[in-house]
Amino acid sequence: MSARWITLGTCGGPFQRPEAFQISNALVVGDDVYLFDAGNGVLRRLTEAGIDLGRIKGVFVTHHHPDHIADLGLILLTHWLKPGADRIVIGGPRGTAHLVDGLAAAYRFTEQTEAPEKPGIADRVTVRESTDAAALVELYRDDAILLEAIEVAHFRSPDGSAAAEQPHAIGLRITTADRVIAYTGDTGATAALEDLARDADLFVSEVVDVPHIVDDLRLRFASAPAVVERVEFNMRHNHLAPKEIGRVAAAAGVRSVLLTHFVPVQPGDGTQKLVRSTRAAAGGIPVAAAHDLGEY
Repeated sequence: MSARWITLGTCGGPFQRPEAFQISNALVVGDDVYLFDAGNGVLRRLTEAGIDLGRIKGVFVTHHHPDHIADLGLILLTHWLKPGADRIVIGGPRGTAHLVDGLAAAYRFTEQTEAPEKPGIADRVTVRESTDAAALVELYRDDAILLEAIEVAHFRSPDGSAAAEQPHAIGLRITTADRVIAYTGDTGATAALEDLARDADLFVSEVVDVPHIVDDLRLRFASAPAVVERVEFNMRHNHLAPKEIGRVAAAAGVRSVLLTHFVPVQPGDGTQKLVRSTRAAAGGIPVAAAHDLGEY
């Protein structure tokens, strides 16, 4: 069975675009479907892609920023409402069990009004957490895929301080019978990326155009330069520019690169500029820009 990667949503960050929903991806292997991140719009895109929610075996989030988990609660609720649906796996970095428990608790009164005799949402979910994954570790396995996770660097701060409960982010490596797909989620430059992407058939990476983003922020937040400075640091240190993506792709020996998570670059010339810059840094490895409902 050939594995198909479908980019359901390709928009990153808090700002919405009319032609793209937030970041989410589906891996289709035969009758089985696995979701990777679940930003706003994923249920709509699943419907448009002709994917029934009952086929989803697992949802795996790379971290807990809103554009990656906004619709996770709706997935849990809709899956719970579907008669006969199998138990679903939710996987992610440390804190994912807390996230799922909180979402299930938020729907407690909905459960009572819809089907008080049924087991609750929490009873239909199995949670898998990847903790302190400094090297690739198995997060999930079944007859169709092996899913491995590795910790990546998405929460660096300007002063080096950490939150009271340090958030975590992971990259995900999926091995199927016919291909290997590496998915960064969101991350800054880190040695873990080469391990994640080693010899991958498809390297799916977020991308940022820092100068473009900073120009956009200066217009949006002209009266708040401290906000612009903080976000610029985040873009430079916790995300990937084309040159770094290309360097990793070349060093890891990947066969092709797919760029996604566009913030706030518009389709067309903006994304093609990122493609050209990545391809140049990758030494000519094929590079493409994802679009909503694209298949790769």
